[in-house]
Amino acid sequence: MLEQLAPDGRDKILDVGCGTGTFALLVKRAAPGAHVVGLDPDPAALKIASAKARAAGVEIEWRQGSAHEADGLDCSFTKAVSSLVFHQVPMEEKKRGIAAMARAVIPLGEVHIADYARQHSRLMRTLFRIVQHLDGFQNTEPNASGAIEAIRADLDPDSGSSSGTIRTLTGEISLFRLQVTPALQNSLAPPATGGSREPS
Repeated sequence: MLEQLAPDGRDKILDVGCGTGTFALLVKRAAPGAHVVGLDPDPAALKIASAKARAAGVEIEWRQGSAHEADGLDCSFTKAVSSLVFHQVPMEEKKRGIAAMARAVIPLGEVHIADYARQHSRLMRTLFRIVQHLDGFQNTEPNASGAIEAIRADLDPDSGSSSGTIRTLTGEISLFRLQVTPALQNSLAPPATGGSREPS
């Protein structure tokens, strides 16, 4: 995912569902000049993330909030990324969260997602049940049936298939990249709620 994101020092990058900051730190190390913001609803995770960034000697901005609030941070991002988040949330949050990521970036900005999506073989589908037992079937089952692919196709019918897949011991993880054209941004409905989140 880091290779696909290809961060550079000119980027403003939003990490949605950043958790304890592992991926955000990777991004900052790869592009020290980039402005990186981590967004997560869990204050305990953000506290750990902040401590990790201080220990690493890097500056990352941490905000508390959910994926559907990604477009309310008063910052024009060049890229938004989410890793292994959307399989854990309800279907409505998947839709709202991905749409908010698209609204959060500048025209011709990019949205990158790595997550469990459609499981393309019986073996991968069976292995994915490990994740489902841990995270619950209600939220994970739509992913295994192609929900992320469908949401992305609704946003951009010409977006095509995933940019790559990784087979793991817990199922197949797919990588997605969406370039957010001005036409796509104009087609997105304004958020029902908004407002900036307080820095952690």
